[in-house]
Amino acid sequence: MITKEFTYVDYNGITRKETHRFHFTLQEITSMELGVDGGFTNMLKKLSDKIAVPELERILKTLIDKSYGVMSDDGRKFVKREDYLEDFKSTEMYSQLYMELLQDSQAALAFIKGTFPVMTEEQKKEFNAQLA
Repeated sequence: MITKEFTYVDYNGITRKETHRFHFTLQEITSMELGVDGGFTNMLKKLSDKIAVPELERILKTLIDKSYGVMSDDGRKFVKREDYLEDFKSTEMYSQLYMELLQDSQAALAFIKGTFPVMTEEQKKEFNAQLA
């Protein structure tokens, strides 16, 4: 899970600070690997290649949108709901994050790595076996 703190000026001219979280579960990564044409890992590899801007933009939006969620107060759940995402996308924070990732490949890589779950060695083996 990656936690990003945003400082931005809202539409009333008020400077705000907010924290938002982004995360993928092992199940979500596996589903994306199996469900994305060419595989999720292939999609991520494209980020390091010289790809057309529309493709890069699509990949970054997918990563942000699919990883965004709200953690429950007790830390047991990370809830991803369309209304939560739409609220986030309606703020300057979404624009700020999108532009950061689009313009800075190192920031994009750190974001991606930060969203991936911590896996045990057994989970890594199982995940890699599913990709084979």
